[in-house]
Amino acid sequence: MILTVKINDSIPSGKRLIEELGSHPKAVEFENQTTIGDIPDGYVTGEEFVKRGKYKILKYYKDNGC
Repeated sequence: MILTVKINDSIPSGKRLIEELGSHPKAVEFENQTTIGDIPDGYVTGEEFVKRGKYKILKYYKDNGC
């Protein structure tokens, strides 16, 4: 059986899990979505999403005199 698991690597327990799983190369294979190439068009990274959101909010405030 093959399982798909999402691990938050921005927290210590997530980093520990990834490190532990990485020590079992016969049983675990890591796939990085950015290298797979099957990300649909229009999807952006979290950083890009925040950047665009800030831009739109600031533009709204400037356009509406806030």
